Amino acid sequence: MARKILLTAAIISLCVPWLHGGEAEENVPAEPMVFHVKSIDVLVPTLVTNKSGEIVHGLKPENFIVRVDGKEQPFNLNESPDSEKISIIVAVQVGGSAYLLFENRRKEAWDSGCILDGLGTMVENFVGAMDAEIAVVAFDSRVSLVQDFTGNLSIVKEKLNTLEGSGDSGAAVLDAVDYAFRLFGESKPERRHILFLISETRDHKSKTVKAEALDEKLAAGNIQIHSIAFKPLQLEVLRDLKSNKPAQRDNISQLEMIIIGVTIGVNALAKNAPRPLAENMGGEQILFFGKNSFDSTFANLANQFRNTYLISFQAPDTDPGFHKIQIRLRNAPKDAIVRSRSGYMADSKKE
Repeated sequence: MARKILLTAAIISLCVPWLHGGEAEENVPAEPMVFHVKSIDVLVPTLVTNKSGEIVHGLKPENFIVRVDGKEQPFNLNESPDSEKISIIVAVQVGGSAYLLFENRRKEAWDSGCILDGLGTMVENFVGAMDAEIAVVAFDSRVSLVQDFTGNLSIVKEKLNTLEGSGDSGAAVLDAVDYAFRLFGESKPERRHILFLISETRDHKSKTVKAEALDEKLAAGNIQIHSIAFKPLQLEVLRDLKSNKPAQRDNISQLEMIIIGVTIGVNALAKNAPRPLAENMGGEQILFFGKNSFDSTFANLANQFRNTYLISFQAPDTDPGFHKIQIRLRNAPKDAIVRSRSGYMADSKKE
């Protein structure tokens, strides 16, 4: 049976394109205001690591150079991110291949439990003692608000720990990010905005926004995006292999393994919707392959957050449009690598 499932999944993935359609969520937050260029306070969370991925600690304002379109700018550096007030949105895919995330919930599963079991506790541990408000969003081919912003972590935990797959075939990743952008516009403006996007890497059935337009919207805001992503076929193959007995795994035919390998390769070349959105805003995409890697991802993100240098500056009086941000280091380790947002969007509209 497992062989048939793997073979069928591989062939379908190679031969049948994803269909697009379905209705968009009607009850969406209003479009946030885009501020006049003179009033933009640009927030640039900046992570500094070495080539081995280890975090570089102890940098001071004099170690940083901030440039906008090549011109050096004055800036502020908050050296205690833990003291920040934050607004978090946890957006979870519940449609399409997300059934893989919810399989065997409350039962013994193929990789130490249901992948999303304990998500509420992980978010709670991430927040710690910080002043935080959290909202929960679920999406398939539509986007829905599961829980509006609240500081009550018990409510958030209950909502996250009881999410289930919807059975809908969609994974409207871009629509979900757009919805989060609008929802952040209704949160307290003085707070730092963080989006945890838990989804597959490809978008299916988004209707309300295109990738290019969403990029521009995000550049006009101060949202840090962390994409915690999976590739459906890889997750399914690993699940089926781990769930089989050794003798059954040995009987998977060479042809099936070739098809699986080719299919995974083809899927790897497919457009990754959330990754550029995350990286352009100073976040990242981390792939997970089961319960253990999902759990460790959240632990790593919490560590990075508490060791992020929070740079901010007042946008110079420049022309409307996109402006490139460059963060450089002086008197820092030679192998230091800087990760920050790529730029911001200035608009000519009045406040």
